[in-house]
Amino acid sequence: MAAALERMAASPGKNDRFVILEDGSGEKFVQFAMEEDRFHVEVPTQILDANERPRASALFASIGIAAPNLIETESPEGAFRMHAYQLVRADAASAAALALRIHHEVFRIEPAKLRIVESGFTSESEPAVTPLLTGHDQR
Repeated sequence: MAAALERMAASPGKNDRFVILEDGSGEKFVQFAMEEDRFHVEVPTQILDANERPRASALFASIGIAAPNLIETESPEGAFRMHAYQLVRADAASAAALALRIHHEVFRIEPAKLRIVESGFTSESEPAVTPLLTGHDQR
């Protein structure tokens, strides 16, 4: 996982790329983007079910995030609004560790069932999708 984040950080146009750690169905995920050479970690609240919401609240409170942020953007298609837990990490290792913690503690999904999606926001090609390696993940 950390290696995928490092590839994103090292790529030209890194601010137009993203990495997602997901459950394989795409329903449960943690997404990453780059801004100002830092990793932005995001978990949209709409993907949380009734059991996951209190677990997410507890996990994020334990690391100093009291509540999800409201995200509002404008595009030619119209306004978009969502709530998401967001935080910034300076290094790939801590961002990857946090994503694994979220999948384990909030979603209750074990690493062997996860996969990594790497892509760019403006990419014409299909995203690269690889299974997360178990044990000491070095992908």
